[in-house]
Amino acid sequence: MVGTDTTKETLFSNLQLEEKEPGYCHFPMDRESEYLEQLTAEEKKVVFERGVKKVKFVKKRAGIRNEAIDLRVGNRWL
Repeated sequence: MVGTDTTKETLFSNLQLEEKEPGYCHFPMDRESEYLEQLTAEEKKVVFERGVKKVKFVKKRAGIRNEAIDLRVGNRWL
């Protein structure tokens, strides 16, 4: 259990920081746009599972790759 949704919430919050403060995300200038697209491939949505309302992160569209966000979340706890 790594707290995936909590970590994604923190990540998306940190991506919005404009000032260099704790949590600010630094990226190399030569980072490919594909990486950034993958990093932001998901969004928080309200879904219903078996009639129960839940908040989850889901892909913005079918077929979009999200490996970058998965790796970032997984590596957060290493």
